[in-house]
Amino acid sequence: MSRPARVMLLGMVLALAAVALHLWLDWSEVLAVHAHWLRPLRLAMSTMLPVSWYWAFAVPALLMLVSVVRFVRAKSGRAAIAWKLFAFVTLWAIGSAAFFVGLFLAYVPEMGEGGTGLLVPGLVACVGYLVIGLGFVLSVARD
Repeated sequence: MSRPARVMLLGMVLALAAVALHLWLDWSEVLAVHAHWLRPLRLAMSTMLPVSWYWAFAVPALLMLVSVVRFVRAKSGRAAIAWKLFAFVTLWAIGSAAFFVGLFLAYVPEMGEGGTGLLVPGLVACVGYLVIGLGFVLSVARD
């Protein structure tokens, strides 16, 4: 298995771990017992949400930049480079839409309670999303 595939797989495992963390534990109760973790987790989550948002736009830009460089340097196979770029940008757009719709639909309703129920799973999901994007960029950059 290639390095980009392993990186994307790690990101998917993190995303699945976030779902498992949300389903198996009631984080509101866990964090009620360990209240000293609330402030750092809220700070981390308030940082990760904008980072994920900017990453959603940065990955297609990086994919385009890397593909243009490869396209200019290529002696042959330019159609394959363009097709790979189209496929990855499309997959990234679909995945990003699903991620943000799922995250915000799940996170916003609990904001009345301070969002504590999804602080840890949301943080793990954001990290998984960033790792998957890194895998996409590594895959396009690979010769």
